[in-house]
Amino acid sequence: MTIKQIIIATFILAITPLQMAASQGSDFSISGDITGISDYRFRGVSLTSKNPAVQGTLTVEHSSGFYVSAWGTNISEFNGANTEFDFMAGYVFSLDNDVSIDIGVMEYTYPGGTGTNYFEIYGSASMPVGIGEFSVGVNYTLSQTNIGGTDDIYIFTSYSMPLLDTGLNVNTYIAYEDGAFGNEKLDWALGLSYDIEKFTVGVDYIDTNLGAGNGAATAVGYVTFSF
Repeated sequence: MTIKQIIIATFILAITPLQMAASQGSDFSISGDITGISDYRFRGVSLTSKNPAVQGTLTVEHSSGFYVSAWGTNISEFNGANTEFDFMAGYVFSLDNDVSIDIGVMEYTYPGGTGTNYFEIYGSASMPVGIGEFSVGVNYTLSQTNIGGTDDIYIFTSYSMPLLDTGLNVNTYIAYEDGAFGNEKLDWALGLSYDIEKFTVGVDYIDTNLGAGNGAATAVGYVTFSF
């Protein structure tokens, strides 16, 4: 059984009974969101040819820290595929010094595509710094046929903080990638977001060192409804 099949099977087997358990006040919880965004940027590069996307997430978590999650979006045509669905299984835990650790495995799938799917492992650490939260992480894609028989590493760091008493949050991000998907590629972002009950409205300025094309600088706006 492949990594993708394991993650998908775990998600499908878990979701129905866990919905019932969550409603009965068990140790399981279910959450999700729906987002409308002006341009789907993956690591700084547009995967919708600078066109809008509709995206959604569904996550099942256990109080122990284990979780499974599914995420989907429309994309530009990619070897016969027009949609992307990602499946994750991971574990979140905290250290004594308020550091939160998140580790897991993710499968990228592109229904209808040929030679498109691949998986990677990931890990990140988040901690309070000043009035905000600082995060650092890495995604490592092992060598696979569908990504040209080589590996890829993506290292990122981010910082988010409230902007005085305005209700706005300032979000910053910078990352480095090298391997199958980028040759010493950099991407970075600076944005503002605002929470209104279950909605988050935001705009990000995103850029890379790739120059013109789908990696050129742009402003991306989005609205997210969380449930």
